[in-house]
Amino acid sequence: MLREPSELTVVKTSPASSSDLQGSGYQPADLRMEAPRGPCFRCGINTSRLCNTCGDEFICSDLCNEFSTAEYTKTCGTHEKTTTDCLLGGITRGEIPVEYDTCRDFGFETCSAFTDRSSLFGVYKTLIVNCSIAPPNLNKWREQRRMLKMISETFKGHKKVVPEYCHDFSLENPELFE
Repeated sequence: MLREPSELTVVKTSPASSSDLQGSGYQPADLRMEAPRGPCFRCGINTSRLCNTCGDEFICSDLCNEFSTAEYTKTCGTHEKTTTDCLLGGITRGEIPVEYDTCRDFGFETCSAFTDRSSLFGVYKTLIVNCSIAPPNLNKWREQRRMLKMISETFKGHKKVVPEYCHDFSLENPELFE
């Protein structure tokens, strides 16, 4: 049976002090830590949700977790961490990598100008985000010294999602991918 608003009793209480809440597990809003946020690995939307498998990468939804990254999600929690994972971390944060081994392995150390590093970063971001190349595959291409060939083939197969400057930059700077 629902009561009429006039029948309800309002009880006023004083705000709880921090000593009242100690040990209760409750934290006032101003003391709670906000969850870390970052761009979704697949679509770039800002999110606090992490990959269900590895917990390392931001992923905004189940759809993004499954769409075009199925190969990555199969291996993300089980593969040995490589410099490709550092590159992926930079891509998810929108930062050009600075870690020495990653820069060496992916050509950043040979770029003298920021514009070249930025363009190279764009090539790798396009491969992973737009073309859905899983990091373990990128690492395999690098180890087998087939990076330039595979980039060219991938970009040709994904013309609609590859910015022209990325394809041009990779063709004009083959030494960065050897």
